[in-house]
Order: sequence, then structure tokens, then C-alpha cells
Amino acid sequence: MIGPLFITGHGGLAGSALLRAAAEREILTASRAELDLRNADLVSSFLAQHRPCAIIHAAARNAGIALHEAEPAALLADNLAIAINVIRAAAEARVPRLLYISSAAVYAAGPTAGYALAKIAGMALCDAVRTQYRLTFHSIIPCNLYGPGDKYDPQYATVVAGMMRRMHEAAQSRSPQLSIWGTGKQTREFLHADDLAAACLLLLNNPDPPPRVNCGPGLSTTILDLAVHLKAVTGYPGTLVTDPSKPEGTPRPPLDCTFLRNLGWTPRIALPEGLAETYAAFKAAILAGTLRG
Repeated sequence: MIGPLFITGHGGLAGSALLRAAAEREILTASRAELDLRNADLVSSFLAQHRPCAIIHAAARNAGIALHEAEPAALLADNLAIAINVIRAAAEARVPRLLYISSAAVYAAGPTAGYALAKIAGMALCDAVRTQYRLTFHSIIPCNLYGPGDKYDPQYATVVAGMMRRMHEAAQSRSPQLSIWGTGKQTREFLHADDLAAACLLLLNNPDPPPRVNCGPGLSTTILDLAVHLKAVTGYPGTLVTDPSKPEGTPRPPLDCTFLRNLGWTPRIALPEGLAETYAAFKAAILAGTLRG
């Protein structure tokens, strides 16, 4: 295909991983200040002007459970607009290939129901475009992502980033104990963003991918076990305590990733080493003054 690969959300966790993975390709990006994806007219004009050969749609507004409970309407509206505007404009511009990054939240929404609904709408629109326009629009559904470049707001970040920051600060202050939301028994799959990026590029090279593909390690980790891993990584000396009064989300079994496995993809970054790498990047961002909050 002739033309650049447009990566939306290139400044985020998944988007920055995609930039690293696709460094040898011609890449098109646009910052939020340059292109507000919630504005349909701007998105249509941008794609009509730049004519990418493919799009990986990684842009989204996501956060931990606390923000989903605090701003459900805004998260639903923003994510619907971001998904629909890009996919519809890409279809109108006859972009031949679009890979939409969805979320495993679509399988068990719980407190993140609005975000999940927006992701379902995005996948459904990709399916419809594929049927109507015969364009290869498809979706990848990853589990919980982590890695360098995440947002580390201590209250609103996703589980790995939020817990990492709180544990770092507890280690620095030598706090005697740290509270973990929920019972600690709830399970999640965690995937390094670089492993997702590798899966996305592999799918882009597949001539006839299925409409939807799961992406995860196939291994669940309890939130308490995650906390134990982070305790070791951060050197936090205190005690971990669970707080069942706090929400812990809906249980999720491991994703079935048979299609990607059959293509030869497998996660290369195990959780302990991935957390250690992410923590090193977290500390480097603090020193450089570039930590995303």
C-alpha cells in the first residue's frame, strides 16, 4: 500500500508503543491540539487531505474505575465520538485498512459500562463498513494494558499505573501500610503495550483478518498478586491491606487468543519484568518532569 500509517492516540500508552514498533514505516500522527477527534468535520478534512494507506485507531479516553464512576456521561460521549468519527471518516475517504483497538471491557462492563458501550459501537461500525464498503476494517480486543507512557494519576489511573504510583509514594514516605481496592481476589489479565503493538502490526500484515481478534497472555493475575509484584519492584517496605468497601470491577476470565497464537504471536514480556521496566520508565519520567498524570 502507498501512503502513511496513521496512528491515532500516538501520545498514549498503546499509541506510543505502536510508534516504537512501527518506527521503520512512514507514520502519520496528529496531536490533540492539531486534531480533536471528537470533531467530525475536522477528522473528515484531515483524512481527505492526508490519505493514509492504513489506520490503527488507538485513541480513547480511559481511566480506572473511580473516574468511570465519577464521569460516566463524559467518558461515554467522548469515546463514542472518537470511535465513530474516525471510522466513518476513514470509510468515506476509502482508507483501505483500519484496525480499531477495542477493550476486554466489552465482555464484562460493570462500572466501565459507558466505555464498553462506546467500544462495542466502534467494533460494530467496523463490521458494518466492512460489509457495506468492502474495506478491511477490523478490531483487536486487548486485556488490561500497562507499560511506559501510561497515565499515573493516583486516583483515576488504570490499575497498574495507579497502584504503581501509590506504592512508589508510600515507599518514599515509608508509610506503614497501603490499601488495595476490593478484596484483592479479583483477577485480571495484564499485557505489556509493546506486546499489543506487535500483535497489531502482525494483524495489519494479514490479508484477510477476522472482524474481531482477542489479545492477551492467557493468564490471569489477582489484584493482590499484582500488588505483591509491585511491592517487590518499588521496594515498598510496608504492609498491604485490602479494602472490600471499594469497588473492584467485574470478574473476567482469560481471553481466547487462538487466532493470534496460530499466527505465531505470543507475549514476550512476562509480568514481573514488564513491571520492572515500567517502573524504571516511571522514575525516569519523574526526574525528567514528563510524568503523565
